Amino acid sequence: MRQRQWAIHLAAIAAAVSVGLVLSAQAPTFDAVSIKRHVGPFEPGGSPVGPGRYRVSSAPLVRILLTAWPAPMGVKGAPTWLTDDWYDVSIVWPASTPTEQVRQMWQAMVAERLKLLAHYEEVDDPSFYLMASRADGRLGKGLKRSSVDCDAVWAAQRAGQSVPALPNGVGPCSIQVSGDSIVAGGITMGDLAPNLIGASGRQVVDRTGLDGRWEFAIHYSKIERDPNAPLGLYPSIFSVLQDELGLKLVPFVGRNKLLVIDHIERPSDN
Repeated sequence: MRQRQWAIHLAAIAAAVSVGLVLSAQAPTFDAVSIKRHVGPFEPGGSPVGPGRYRVSSAPLVRILLTAWPAPMGVKGAPTWLTDDWYDVSIVWPASTPTEQVRQMWQAMVAERLKLLAHYEEVDDPSFYLMASRADGRLGKGLKRSSVDCDAVWAAQRAGQSVPALPNGVGPCSIQVSGDSIVAGGITMGDLAPNLIGASGRQVVDRTGLDGRWEFAIHYSKIERDPNAPLGLYPSIFSVLQDELGLKLVPFVGRNKLLVIDHIERPSDN
């Protein structure tokens, strides 16, 4: 695999002291990268990620940036083109590449194509702990341990074999999140926590102490049900987690990362 020298300055702000972090002196690169301005009307795409590929159409480049450098508290200093202009992006790499190496590829690509100079700042982050709601550890009737063998599922998917959905309608070892529902087909509590951010409005950190994989299906609303509410309105995510899964969201104020852009350039079409 081709190797390319690259460097990016990423500072972590701690106790008001800026510290330069050298993330990698020599990082692997993708086999092929195409980034082009989108021409024409918006074109919705399907799932952008598959074994050894990433492909999106009509997408803002901030999505690419955040794939390389996650920013739980958002991005500061982003030019308007980064969030407002649409691009078509296609990236290819060997399907067997380890996850950590793929992350390094993303960072090397962003450093090269967008000439990124940035740093992280730690800021207050009102968040939730995801915890078991009962002192005796009993869980809700809607939360079931999964017997799915995810290693076998992923091996079959890499081999191009189709894997049937579970009875709840979701694929094995996956999670499906919509505006008012979450359906899980054998995920960890660590997988669930970040998928509660949209419904709860805050970062969520797993503190359940539950190991293994789990299946469930819940429906919720951001508005708490009351006796005068219209028919069909679901309970809030807080009530559903507690009543159906035996879990709860406990507020706390943590510290998290804000990505501050010091320099970035619009990539040339290629």
